[in-house]
Amino acid sequence: MENEKITEDDVIRHGGWNARFARVRLIVQDNDVAVTIVDGNGDGAEFETECWWRGPKGWRNLISSGGIGSGMGSVFDDGAMTSCVGIAEPHAIVTVRFRGESYDCEANDLGYWGFVRRTDDVTESPEIVA
Repeated sequence: MENEKITEDDVIRHGGWNARFARVRLIVQDNDVAVTIVDGNGDGAEFETECWWRGPKGWRNLISSGGIGSGMGSVFDDGAMTSCVGIAEPHAIVTVRFRGESYDCEANDLGYWGFVRRTDDVTESPEIVA
């Protein structure tokens, strides 16, 4: 199996991105699921939010959405995942509620933040509280 943690190299290579231009702006991982934001051509004009799953053969891109989506879910071989991402001030705390619990998500140096969890029901969505 490949790396346990998903890396920028995994995202570029397995996501089919051109390594000369694409820039990974965010990676958030929860065990074997992850959500990423990729700047497809490195100039801030094209963003994709991607959902990832680590299966027996390593990391696999499950779904991507043009732009920075507020919520995405995906079904994979042995389960499902849910996620949300967004933009805030760098290092701001965004609170997300999921299954009755609150989670603080800190925006990175560029202001991107994310939340991802494995779930049994892809219709379960996290709620952005603050």
